[in-house]
Amino acid sequence: MTSFAKFDKDLQEAEKKFARQAKLFVDKVALDLYRNIAADARNVSGFGSPVWSGRFLASHRVSVNNINDSVAGPNPAFDNINWPDSGGKTLRPRSLSSVSNILRLSKLGDTIFISNSLDYAQFLEKGGSRTQAPNGIYRVAVEKTKIKFKNITIKKQAIG
Repeated sequence: MTSFAKFDKDLQEAEKKFARQAKLFVDKVALDLYRNIAADARNVSGFGSPVWSGRFLASHRVSVNNINDSVAGPNPAFDNINWPDSGGKTLRPRSLSSVSNILRLSKLGDTIFISNSLDYAQFLEKGGSRTQAPNGIYRVAVEKTKIKFKNITIKKQAIG
């Protein structure tokens, strides 16, 4: 093998390694952001999703290259009459392992969306939950993730 051919092969291997490492980093950032968004605000201080029936919490979606606008259905175990005591039967968010499985489908250069399409999601993001998430959910999670992963840029997009 000529020295040029070896150099070319080494360069291609280095490019593949860099791309793998970059994708792993992007996945790690997205997973951390989702973890901060899907945290139950009743159990953490200063961030997370407000929980009443759990529908908002269970409606966070992670998708690749398009927004998943599906939402969780109403919680059949939740009784508005007995609020705030729903007997602990709130809907749960997607597990981190299921989010990891979605992220595995992405490639470097893809856009990863974390969204919530419930009709009252923007109201909550603007501070509508004064006791559990007074500063919003996504905005706070983005800032928390940006502190952890210094010098990253996370694009925010409000639709609707």
